[in-house]
Amino acid sequence: MSGINYTLHGKINALSITEQSIIKKNPPVTDKDWSKPCYEPIKQRIKKELVLQQYDRCAYCRRELEAAGKYEPLEHIVSKTEKPLWMLVPKNLALCCDSCNNLKNANKVLTPAYETNIDYPELSEAYLIFHPHFDNWEDHFEFEDDIFIVAKTKDKGNQTIKSCKLYRFNVIINRAKELRSLQKNPALKIIERIGRLDTSIQEEKDILKEYTDALEHFIQRMEDNTKYN
Repeated sequence: MSGINYTLHGKINALSITEQSIIKKNPPVTDKDWSKPCYEPIKQRIKKELVLQQYDRCAYCRRELEAAGKYEPLEHIVSKTEKPLWMLVPKNLALCCDSCNNLKNANKVLTPAYETNIDYPELSEAYLIFHPHFDNWEDHFEFEDDIFIVAKTKDKGNQTIKSCKLYRFNVIINRAKELRSLQKNPALKIIERIGRLDTSIQEEKDILKEYTDALEHFIQRMEDNTKYN
């Protein structure tokens, strides 16, 4: 699908001289500084560039963003709580959906060797999770049965799925809708996948809840659709 495997890797996003001057005169000290009015033009400029570079898709779950991302949050890969000085570093910013942003929140993403860095580390190995600017999405994830995001790598792939709960209900629903799948097909795929879960593992119990919610959604849709009555 168009743009699903886009990458920000290798794309240049830099602050202009004017933007650098604004930040130098008003340096961020705490995460609360993110709301400073003087930063707003910088944030909006970066967001507009990211909307185009990300093909209107979330950096993590890859669902289509609402209204070209106008009201979606700018995600800090390394949280502004942990590293306020990095809050306006362009390569620390990506556009993502509300769900991924809220679930990831301020989770730890730096590997131990880079936790005390003063400068923003611009290399993949510095991060525990998938980094939109330094990694390719398709190297770490794939869609199984067309609707489930699964990890291709045990480290970053699995860690990102856990951090953003990429197995969650709305990822499955949105993906099925985008594919315009018949309502019966995703329901059958979910039933099959539920059968492969090991519910003795707490993490898979959590996944079961998300899949069950999604299954109930599709069953209700089938009941409402006379085509399946």
